[in-house]
Formats: sequence, structure tokens, C-alpha cells
Amino acid sequence: MPGKGIKNSIGLRLLIIGLLTLILLIPSIMIMVLVEDRQSRRVEVEQEVRSKWARSQAITGPVVTIPYLYHSGSDKGYKKGLLHLLPEELNVSGRIKPTIRYRSIYKVALYEAEMDISGFFNLKKINNYLPPKAKPLFDEAYISLGITDMHGISSDISLNYSGIDYTGEPGLPTKDIINTGIRFVATLNPEKKDQSFKVTLNLKGSNNLKIVPVGKETRVTLKSDWSNPSFSGEYLPVRKSISDKGFEAEWKVLHFNRDYPQSWVGNKFKVLPSAFGVTLFLPVDSYHKTERTLKYAILFIGMTFLSFFIVEVLNKKILHPVQYILIGSALVLFYSLLLSLSEHIRFEPAYLISSLSIISLISFYSRYALKSVKMAGVLGGILSLFYLFLYVLLQLQDYSILVGSFGLLLVLAIIMYTTRNIDWFAISSPENREEIKEKTG
Repeated sequence: MPGKGIKNSIGLRLLIIGLLTLILLIPSIMIMVLVEDRQSRRVEVEQEVRSKWARSQAITGPVVTIPYLYHSGSDKGYKKGLLHLLPEELNVSGRIKPTIRYRSIYKVALYEAEMDISGFFNLKKINNYLPPKAKPLFDEAYISLGITDMHGISSDISLNYSGIDYTGEPGLPTKDIINTGIRFVATLNPEKKDQSFKVTLNLKGSNNLKIVPVGKETRVTLKSDWSNPSFSGEYLPVRKSISDKGFEAEWKVLHFNRDYPQSWVGNKFKVLPSAFGVTLFLPVDSYHKTERTLKYAILFIGMTFLSFFIVEVLNKKILHPVQYILIGSALVLFYSLLLSLSEHIRFEPAYLISSLSIISLISFYSRYALKSVKMAGVLGGILSLFYLFLYVLLQLQDYSILVGSFGLLLVLAIIMYTTRNIDWFAISSPENREEIKEKTG
């Protein structure tokens, strides 16, 4: 009979177990696709919330722009050019007030920032940067401040320059350096001793806040009660402190550290790529961890089936392929439980609940499938070790391959030691299985 042939042929049973392992990868892949779909949905929700609040912010400036007239060298007479001058010193002090907004089951990190920006310009050497015989038009000059998302401006912005207050206006006459921001039509006088400036900026944003180091010397200090910052951009802080109560970070950037000068004509250089700052990192990424868990699916299912097969060899009861399918389905269900639970609670308790549910279910089923409480307990213990081992691998991102390789080596060593006395050619005989059980038991 076909059923008897499967029962007595160890090679055929191993082949069927291998095929079932591969077949069970199909629902695992479907869950992987579901994880990616949920990740995409989360990104869509984040973008929607940020677009209504304000997106990531990068602050550039202030920057002085001075139009000038120069002779074109032809009969057309004079042409107009633009000279851009960066500050000699730029000091930025910011306080970031984070907030979490929820949309459905997703959360988005937003913030309000209070920024104090100060420094000074050196206008005395303007003629050194202009073409020969060029005439600067100080009455048309202006100072610009770059803000990447204008939705985030929370109040009027004024600039104190040389002791005089100027009100900002949206829109920039040129996008040579800054694409979006505020301009101040200030009275510039190269002979005036005080060329200092000060701006107070109340700004909303999301995800990250960056500063462009346009000063010949740029010093930035950012503080917040957000306890999980990620420092991003071109430069890392020279000093930082992070605790459960928040963080404080300081940067110092010199003009030698970047790839553009203090002054130039036209749009020869772009400054935004040199920005640096902080990202309000959300530490829990359940989708990423669930995705990593799914990458071990074939190994996990295969090792579990192998454990059941070894128990078969050491026990009188032989499992039917249908029973393997039911056990494999429970193993695949673990990933679905983990995904759904981790969307509502932290990943660690979600993993614990999911793994205990599957271990309990398979142990209970094994009690009746193998007709042995002892074997069901052994299999439950093996599954518990497997899930614990998988959890350890998830925590050790840098050493997961190393620990995983030695873990598999240990599992293989245990299997080889347990089955060292088995005569695989004679295993189909019931009396031989009883003898093997006595030798290994």
C-alpha cells in the first residue's frame, strides 16, 4: 500500500518533509509582501501628516546678495550681476520641542523649534570679489534666509542688522544659493562698523532639522527632550550628551571643512549638500524586525521539521505528511501574529506572545499526534530554544551571522550525537526502532 511505503521509507519521508518545507515558503513570502505593503502604507501616512504640518527643515543663512553693474565688453554697455556674501561668523542656538502625532495605528515624529541665529558680515572687502570697475548697487541689496518648507513658519520673522530691525518678506529674487526662504531689504553700508545680525525663528518641522554651515566659522547648539536622536548630515557633533531626559549637541564647522568659499558671483556653488543636524529617530521599527524574522523562515521551518523527524526515529509513532502540514502552518502563523501584534504593542512582548502561542499549540498537538506527553514536552522545549535563538539573532545585528553560524553548528552537533547509534538502513523495521530507542534513550 502507498501509505505503508511512505511509512517504511525513510528516504521518501525526508523527501516529503523537504518539499513541505519549500511549499511553506509560499505563505512566508506572502507575509513578507504584506510587511512591505504595511511599510509603504506607513510611509504614505507619514508623508501625509508631514505635508500638513511641515516637512524636514534645513536653515541656510543669512546671506547677503548685492547686485552690481559691470561692463559687458561690447556695445551693449553694462550688465547686472549678483554677488553673494556669506557671514564671517554664524551662531545658531536651537531648542527642539518634539511631539508625536497618531494617524490610525501609525505615529509620526513632529517638532517645533525655537532658533536664535546671530553673527556678523564683513562688507569692507566687497570690491575684492567684484569684477574690475564693477559698481555695487547697495540700494538694491538684500539679505536672505533659507527655509526649506515655508509651511513651518509659525510667526513673523524679523532681522536685526546693524541695530535696525527689518521685517521679512517671502519670496527670493534669485535662487542662486537658496531655493525657498525669506528676504530682508536691509540698508547696507560697508563703512559701518557694526555689521552684526540676529534673527529669532519659530519653526515647525518633522523628522529632522538641519543647519547649513555658511559661516566662516559656524557654531551650532541644539537641545531637546527627545531621548533618541540620530545625528545626520555632513558633520557629527564635537560634543554631545544623550539621556532619558533628552539630548544636547554642539557642532563647530570651519570654512575649510566645506567645498565653497565665503563669496562668489552667480550660481557657481550649492550649499545645501553641506547641511548637518539631528533626526528625531523613532526607535521601534516593528516592520524591519518582522522582515528580518521572516528571512530565517526556511531555516526555522526546516529545523523544526528535522526535530520532529528525529523524534519520529526515536519513537514508535510516525507522523503523516498532513500532520507536518498542520505543524508547518502553525509555524507560518507565527509571523502573521507577530506582524499584527507588533503594530499595536512593542515588538518584544509581541514576539513573546506570538512564540508562546505557537509553542503551546504545537506542543498540545504533538501530545496527541505522538501519543506521548514526554515527547510533546521535549518538542516544546526544542521549539522554545529555537524561538529564543531567533530572538537573540534579531538583537545582534552586527554579530548575527557569526552567532547564527555557531548556533547551527551546535544544533548539528547535538543531532549527530543523538543519532550516532542509529542504523539508518534498518530503521524501517519496528523492532529495530525499539532497539534504537533503548540505545539512545
